[in-house]
Amino acid sequence: GSHGNSGHDNCDDTKLWNPATSYPESCDDNDVINYDLIIANVKELNKLTGEDTAYVSRDKQGASLKVIEPVSLILYRNGIMLYDGPFRPFTDHTTMQCVKDLQDGYFPSEMRSRYPDGVPLKLTDMRGTIFKPREYSDIFPGTGHHLGGKKAPSRLMPSVQRAKNGGHYKETSDRPGPRVPLNTFLSRLPQCVVRGGKIIDISDDIHTALQGDKAADHSVVLADTPAIQEIKNRLQSGDGTSRPSSSQQYCTLRVTSETGDQTYVVKMRASDTIYDLQTQLNKLRAAQGVCQQDYIIHSRFPHKTFTSGGDTLRECGLCPSANLFLSKPSTSQQ
Repeated sequence: GSHGNSGHDNCDDTKLWNPATSYPESCDDNDVINYDLIIANVKELNKLTGEDTAYVSRDKQGASLKVIEPVSLILYRNGIMLYDGPFRPFTDHTTMQCVKDLQDGYFPSEMRSRYPDGVPLKLTDMRGTIFKPREYSDIFPGTGHHLGGKKAPSRLMPSVQRAKNGGHYKETSDRPGPRVPLNTFLSRLPQCVVRGGKIIDISDDIHTALQGDKAADHSVVLADTPAIQEIKNRLQSGDGTSRPSSSQQYCTLRVTSETGDQTYVVKMRASDTIYDLQTQLNKLRAAQGVCQQDYIIHSRFPHKTFTSGGDTLRECGLCPSANLFLSKPSTSQQ
């Protein structure tokens, strides 16, 4: 029995699994990371790879001079971010191999297959900042408790979380660089893709996924158009035989506003024109207090701009339904 107790008393708790070892840790004792040496070596490597040096690029239009685009490299207290991410902690073996190459004055071996002749590195020194990935922000929060009622930082709490107690490092979860506005990002996506012979609408699904809780702020407004009145009158008359085919006589248009937070559902006759559509949209927007009536109507799949007010919706290929978008006219178009 005594042997068993002594075995428990002498148990090496470092052999127990510690969640912090699975977390991107800060390197409080990272004397092996020589930031100044890395910065100096990167400057020398950039000279060898022709930083700010133009080269001749040839294409079908001819030849032109272009400057080699540098690759972003950010040094944090607890890891690096190469290219545009993801964040790579110093606890990762491949990260440390990249750091070792730079400290030894070599171009990172992991990049040689992609850039056999090398590439300039745009280095940002953020050694005083701990990068904290958002997905790990809520792991083991709170204060650790010892037997006997004492309180202390928990051993199960990641060291990045414990760093708050020290307070000598900044923390960030924001990725560097300019943010691309949601509408700009969505405008670069195709409205639909073809998979297995089927046309799949992906733009709206991606918009909903990216908006998250903000999607609840998105409002849909149904326009009361002459086409709606015609359909109501036919339904009230009960004359089902004279009801025309909706796909032939009418079209349903979902029009997203410039800011992306408003969708107008407009039921129109197929014989109505782009000008008629603009008239209905202007009525809706005026009722909502939107003064901006100067806009461009376009579709994403296929990418097409509708500027001729006399074209019918059928001629524009918008029947029986279509997703349209409003955008502000560019300066050249104004």
